[in-house]
Amino acid sequence: MARWALGRGGELIGGWRETMALPAATHTFALKNCHDLLDKLLWEIERLEGEIKRIESEPEPPEGEAEWVERLIRDVDELSYGAFNCAVTAWALSDWVFQDLKIEQRPPTPELEDFQKDCREQCPALRFCHLIANGSKHGPLERKGLEREKKIEPTIEHDGNRWRITITAAGEQHDAVTVFNQAWKFWDEKIRGENIAEVKAECSSGR
Repeated sequence: MARWALGRGGELIGGWRETMALPAATHTFALKNCHDLLDKLLWEIERLEGEIKRIESEPEPPEGEAEWVERLIRDVDELSYGAFNCAVTAWALSDWVFQDLKIEQRPPTPELEDFQKDCREQCPALRFCHLIANGSKHGPLERKGLEREKKIEPTIEHDGNRWRITITAAGEQHDAVTVFNQAWKFWDEKIRGENIAEVKAECSSGR
């Protein structure tokens, strides 16, 4: 079987015997900086939107049959995994962006948690992503230095016509894909507007 790898200039290198490691920072599978993670978030959002459209366009098997049950489980898994991945990546960007800041770009109090708190205050969508990404790991998220967060309820449901992925907070329901797009826009404007890290010449984000 032929094996392929990505060259340092973005070109494909491959053959029966020739291989080389992906160019990357340590531990990141070819993701070099926050620009790469921003591209990953956009890819995940578009993938989630595509899954929703695919599911809605497929004819449904007769309700109650084994095929219907299997489809239901598969569809819910696809949507829940996709939505969770978007939230995790959107929140992980807070760490990556902070690490990519130059000394002169750092806030007066150069601590990660202070930076993350400021980002959550500037972009409510990030607060939702923070809670989804870390809720199961930190329980009620009452860590020292963080304000007590309000409860949110991520939900996947079928309203009789289509699948809906929502996030409910303080009695208000938000479309999850819209939330993830808002988080992406916040990071895109911050990273590009403040010229944080180096962007790959052959890649450009757009939405």
